Amino acid sequence: MKNKKSKTGWIFTVMLILFICEIITLPLTYFFTYAGKNEAPDHVLTFDGRNLVWSTTENILPNGSAEFRIFSDEYQNVKSADGDKVIAPGTENDNMVRLKNDAQNEVTYIATLYVIESSELPITADLVCETGTPTGNFVLPDHVSEAEIISSYTGKIKSKEIVDFTTEWKWTFYESDDQDKIDTELGNLAAEGKADNIVLGLYIVVESEENVIPPDTGDTSLTPQIIALVITGAILVLLGFSRKKEKE
Repeated sequence: MKNKKSKTGWIFTVMLILFICEIITLPLTYFFTYAGKNEAPDHVLTFDGRNLVWSTTENILPNGSAEFRIFSDEYQNVKSADGDKVIAPGTENDNMVRLKNDAQNEVTYIATLYVIESSELPITADLVCETGTPTGNFVLPDHVSEAEIISSYTGKIKSKEIVDFTTEWKWTFYESDDQDKIDTELGNLAAEGKADNIVLGLYIVVESEENVIPPDTGDTSLTPQIIALVITGAILVLLGFSRKKEKE
C-alpha cells in the first residue's frame, strides 16, 4: 500500500510539473520567434506545408485579410492620460504581421496592403518588409476586384524561418491652412463620437509547387497545445481524487 501511494504521488508530481510547463509555453508558442527576432507580432500567419493559417480570428476578415482600422472608437479615449489610443493630427502607429514557414521546403510569398475603406483624412500608410522586394504583381482576396493598392512585396522564405510585415501610418500634424481647417472639423466630429474611419487590409499568400495558397481564417494553430493542456489537467484532477481517496 505504501508503494502504491508513493507511486501515485510521484506521478502526480510529474504531471503537475508538466501542466505548469504547458501553461508557461502556451503563450510563448503564439509569439514564437525564429532567427533571433524577439519582437512580439500583432498577428501570426503560419504555413505548415499545406495550409496557411492565422493564429487568431481577431481582426481577420472572412476573405483572409488582416484588417487594420485606423479609426473606430479610439477617440472615446481622447482625454486619457497616456493618449495611447488617440489618433489625431501628429500621431502615428504601426502593426506587425509575422509569416512563419513550418514546411520543409522554401516557398514564395506575396504580401499586399490595400485600402478597404477610405475617407478625407490625410493619412499616409505604407507596408515595410526588410527581406522582401516591391512588386507590381499584387494578389487580392476573392471578390475584391478593385481596390487601392498601397504596397506589395514578394520574396522567398526558407523552412523554419520568418518574415515580418509592418504596416505603418501617420497623420501629419500640419500641411497647409486648408488642411488644418479640415483637421479641426474632423476632430470636432470625433469629439462628438462621429469619428471618420480608414480601413486597410493586408493579404498574404504563398506559392508552393506552382499552387497559390490563400490564408485560412481557421483558428487552429494552438489546438494541439490546448488539447494537451486539457488532457494533462484532467489527469491531474483524477490523480488528485485518487490521492484523496487513498488518504481517507
